[in-house]
Amino acid sequence: MNKRPNTRLTSFPLLVAFSMIAVAVAAAGCSATDVVATRAARSFGAISQALPAVPTAAGLSLVAPSGDAIRLAPDLSGPVDAIAELDARPFLLAGLDPARLPAAWSLVGDRLTANLNLGDGPANPATEPAGFVTAIARLARQRLGYHQALDHFGVMLDDNLMLEWAADASTNDKDWVLVLSPDFVRAAGGDPALVAGWTLAMVPVKADDGSMVDREKLLRFFNLVD
Repeated sequence: MNKRPNTRLTSFPLLVAFSMIAVAVAAAGCSATDVVATRAARSFGAISQALPAVPTAAGLSLVAPSGDAIRLAPDLSGPVDAIAELDARPFLLAGLDPARLPAAWSLVGDRLTANLNLGDGPANPATEPAGFVTAIARLARQRLGYHQALDHFGVMLDDNLMLEWAADASTNDKDWVLVLSPDFVRAAGGDPALVAGWTLAMVPVKADDGSMVDREKLLRFFNLVD
């Protein structure tokens, strides 16, 4: 099946818009929540097969073709539920100063690394990729959402970073997407427009008054399934 190209980067959602959709779906009732959570988990399990996804006793490591990695703990009972590891070199070349990174982030070798807490709950270890999203849906539902326009699910990892994946990788040309706040880069002294391998794009966001306004996001996306 041919992929459906999406050339309108302005269609990409922001963290704020994503949060609003996730909360709205959660508020719509258990049935809607279950549908989103179930489909998100199922599609996450499918997309993980196209990545170097390595489940271990310590959790699940998901490595993009660029080497950028998201590592998920098997449950949300500890202080660190997810670790993000981004290739630091493009950010350093764009002027980012590691000493000015926010508290959760640091430079470790050639990686920008973040130790993130997604929520708190009883230990109920996931044993396969879909189970990690199921755990997030159960214990940190507000972090999970769906974007109808792009047919993407995603998880807000923190205020600066979001992970998105295609609901159906066979028909989507952006199967795995890292969404980073450009203000994260600027606050650390870098220029997001100069970060190689990432795309700085204006995206529409619903403001408090209900109007649509454009905001910037820094995107790294991958087509994993031909």
